[in-house]
Amino acid sequence: MFTKTFAKMAVAVSGVLMLASASHAAFQIVQFSPQPISSGLGEFSWAGNVYTTAPGSTGNGDGNLPIAAQTPGGLEVDTPLTVLAPVGSGEIIDLNGSHFFDVTLSVQGLVGAGATFIPGFGAIQLLTNGSFSFNATNGVPLLTGTLTNNSITVPQGSTSSGYQSATVTYTGGLIWANFLALYGPQAPGSASISMTSLDGPIGIVPAIAFGPTTVLPFDADATGVLDTPFPEPASLSLVGAAGLLALRRRRA
Repeated sequence: MFTKTFAKMAVAVSGVLMLASASHAAFQIVQFSPQPISSGLGEFSWAGNVYTTAPGSTGNGDGNLPIAAQTPGGLEVDTPLTVLAPVGSGEIIDLNGSHFFDVTLSVQGLVGAGATFIPGFGAIQLLTNGSFSFNATNGVPLLTGTLTNNSITVPQGSTSSGYQSATVTYTGGLIWANFLALYGPQAPGSASISMTSLDGPIGIVPAIAFGPTTVLPFDADATGVLDTPFPEPASLSLVGAAGLLALRRRRA
């Protein structure tokens, strides 16, 4: 019974974003991925006590060069919104919306707040509240906000893990200003980041003699999505989803 109870807890925590999405239409504000992709240069790092961005999430100022001439790090950030950013922001606008290159993502305040080991599953690492900012290659803020109800889900013996924030409150940036101008204020959204460890299977040390469960440090490649409730006709949210099919598409 003990194991089954905690297994159910794991499913509930790791699936909170899917449950939230099922209860209302979700508009994906942005999705991000490394561009160009580089081996060995992670986008996120769990240091054993702090979850933060890594060098792969830091732009180097080349976002206005032809895409083929850009070098790691930095992210491609896609939004279905058409954002009129200042010249030099590393932006390409097409029928799918706006695409920003060499974007820097910064995350602050996500400190470990205890982990739970679930036999037969793995571990859930809780995190304190934090904040984030996406900045264009020229430093212009694209999207900022706060992160509440945060956790990392780590299946035992796996190189894959996931970060979830059940409550994302957007506070500023060009992308959010554009959204507000079109649709007005919305309830807080959520964030989900998929990670692949660069260090092999992620180590978990179960609680021993009532000591703490520990998720060992790792660096990871990552892609992610941030959304917001969008209480409009489904056809409009489909427009947003269609505009974000570029996550796995690489531009020449």
